[in-house]
Amino acid sequence: MSTIAVLITALALAMDAMSLSIYQGIASTENQRKQNFIKIILTFGIFQFAMALVGSLSGSLFVHYISLYSKYISFAIFLFLGLMMLKEALKKEEMEYDEKYLDIKTLIIMGVATSLDALLVGLTYSILPFHKVLVYTVEIGIITAIISGLGFVVGNKFGDILGQKSHFLGAALLIFISINTLI
Repeated sequence: MSTIAVLITALALAMDAMSLSIYQGIASTENQRKQNFIKIILTFGIFQFAMALVGSLSGSLFVHYISLYSKYISFAIFLFLGLMMLKEALKKEEMEYDEKYLDIKTLIIMGVATSLDALLVGLTYSILPFHKVLVYTVEIGIITAIISGLGFVVGNKFGDILGQKSHFLGAALLIFISINTLI
């Protein structure tokens, strides 16, 4: 597999994580930005790396089950997050960011939701030598962390510019992504 192919794959895998990062950037308050930025880049980078690695190590044992349900699991999680954000945007005129929102449970759910496709990509790496698998999966994790960080910053700028309306934009984005996973 060429370096360009790995980079393109990593960029494609990072798109779901970037979308959630934009949402988190929108939702984060001034006090939470630095902490949430770090949580987001570490969560998405580590999950993309780990799931791709697990996929490559597990070979074809679980490919059938994962491929059957991954898009439905991703759909449900993204839809839930989008509806939750929409509900909060409608409920309060001046939203206050829930500091517990990015707790470990939420981070794990978001990490899994955005990295199921990395698990499937990892399965295609199972025929490669382990040293190549390790390099490719580390690249996937690093690129995802970078793209997630950029998404967070972009979301944060939208949040500052649009204010309360940015929450509606974030909700619409997540709902769109959930529908797109089924297509």
